[in-house]
Amino acid sequence: MSQYPIHKSSQISDFGIYIQPIETPKMYSHTDDFYIFGLVESGSCRLNIDFEDIDVIKGDIIIIRPGEVHRFVKSLDLIATMLILDEVFINESEQQLLEMYSLQKISLTDMNEFKQLYSFLTCRLKYNQSETSKTIVQRMAVTVVALVVDVIQKHQVSFVYDRRYKEITLRFKKLFKQYFKVSRIPSFYANLLNISTSYLNEALHEVTGISVSRNIQNEIVLMAKRELVYTSASVKEIAQNLGFDDYSYFSRLFSKVTGVSPSNFRRTYCE
Repeated sequence: MSQYPIHKSSQISDFGIYIQPIETPKMYSHTDDFYIFGLVESGSCRLNIDFEDIDVIKGDIIIIRPGEVHRFVKSLDLIATMLILDEVFINESEQQLLEMYSLQKISLTDMNEFKQLYSFLTCRLKYNQSETSKTIVQRMAVTVVALVVDVIQKHQVSFVYDRRYKEITLRFKKLFKQYFKVSRIPSFYANLLNISTSYLNEALHEVTGISVSRNIQNEIVLMAKRELVYTSASVKEIAQNLGFDDYSYFSRLFSKVTGVSPSNFRRTYCE
């Protein structure tokens, strides 16, 4: 069974941090087990991240999370630097924020601060690999993440939620990744969270704009799309991999959400 390439931080760096210019954009679909924060200094590009095209220009920071399938579609006079970070260097609250907002890019009003940090990190990693230098690199990389989070919190003014709703949404997302093969019923997750199904629905609708059921459907369909496009597994095998004993039910769900059958989606996208 073929599958998209998976890049691992251990193959790139011996301590989970690496920085490099984007000289030859990767036009093939792949996923990573690390975070990427790409700073665009000039030019532009288009990326496809989990089946959505994202246009990026000067002053943007590209954010790619572990597990997201992505590739460059095109680039024009692109000058950009990519910071790779193992998730161990990003604390839980920062990971949760990046997960909840699901932003693929942020736009900076002034990128000088980031340019200086990226330049410093590049020099440190290029010329000095002592343990002391690695410690300094780790601290500077963590600072980059903190600045990204700060920009998100300051400028994404539309994301203002009740703190309790936010906590419930984050916990639901984490639980769903763990138990999606066990249950796709909202009440199952409400019970795990010790809240009513209606309260879970209220929280998720406030934060994500859609119901618990639709959140579940969207996540399942995204996982199915990845399997359909990037592996040679049959539709029936994919349904089983996602915890569906009833193949026809899986097909109906996929068609309901996307408007096309799994087989037609695979055929159309691969063409």
